[in-house]
Amino acid sequence: MLMRFEMLMATATFVSCLCGCGASQPPEPGTAPGPAMTSPTAAPPPTQSVTPDASEPPAMPTDGAASNHFLGADVVLASTGPYVRRILGARVGVVTSPPSDAERLATVWDFSRKRPFETRHYWKTRAAAPADLVPGVLVATVNKKGRDGSYGSPASATEAHESLWWISRLVDARSLADGHVLLAAGTRAAPAGLRLLDGDDSPRPGKQGIEDKHFLADEHWFVGAGPLPDKRFNFVHPAFAAKPGEPLSGGEGRFVRTTDGEIVLTAHVWRTRIAERKDLVKGRVVFAPHLKDGAVRRAPKTRVEALSTMWLATKITEAKGAGPGTVATAAGFDLNADAIRVLRE
Repeated sequence: MLMRFEMLMATATFVSCLCGCGASQPPEPGTAPGPAMTSPTAAPPPTQSVTPDASEPPAMPTDGAASNHFLGADVVLASTGPYVRRILGARVGVVTSPPSDAERLATVWDFSRKRPFETRHYWKTRAAAPADLVPGVLVATVNKKGRDGSYGSPASATEAHESLWWISRLVDARSLADGHVLLAAGTRAAPAGLRLLDGDDSPRPGKQGIEDKHFLADEHWFVGAGPLPDKRFNFVHPAFAAKPGEPLSGGEGRFVRTTDGEIVLTAHVWRTRIAERKDLVKGRVVFAPHLKDGAVRRAPKTRVEALSTMWLATKITEAKGAGPGTVATAAGFDLNADAIRVLRE
């Protein structure tokens, strides 16, 4: 009987524990009694500071100084590649994410196309002063022509930021007093509309000599891809030496071609002068511009023609051509006598 009573008590205790055994335990020694503990609740999330969306487009400036072409100090000209020859198109933008090192690309916001793009070819620029405009330097001009055909200045902040800009090389500044300079590929630009590129390390030979009747001067050479031809003809480019004092070092030198602005390293260079009648003999190597007057090659009529046209190097095959005042050549066509240049001796 006693054993059955103890079993009943044990069963009651077990059921009591299932229903809340230990819910009112005495406090631990040394602690004050307090309310029963409740389940912890999640802490509220910390307040986050509001930052602009990195993809939010920068606002395009709507004002600025006309003397600086309405462009601010943080604005860059950006392109997908470097300048090599002729002209390079560039967009106006701001750098929204600079490169972390030399191997990384920067992100530039393009004001014209209103979207970002990645590139490592971007430049800060400044308005050029007349003293800055020397042959060899890279300049930028907005894609806007005036009545005389020269590229000029933007008329507003919107035009400055949304237009395409051209980067090109200045190849002649003799017409600076006439209101324009000559860029590669025969492009003319007004000095007031030009900007210089920060970091441009192009050669700037400086002094320009006195032109002859072909609009070439002492600083001008002809440069080619190979030696003078024995047969037919080769094309050559008017150019000036990067280092006039030592144009050829170790047999070759760097030259700036006036036709397209490219800087080339070559050993195939020649200095020339206008030919005299006594120079026009069979077998002589001669040079003439690739300018046509019918079937005959003629002399340049302007500085633009002389410096932006490729010239021919060929040999005289007959001192008298098919027409008056012409010579026959290995090129297969005649040259006007007044268009011909010969090597300096």
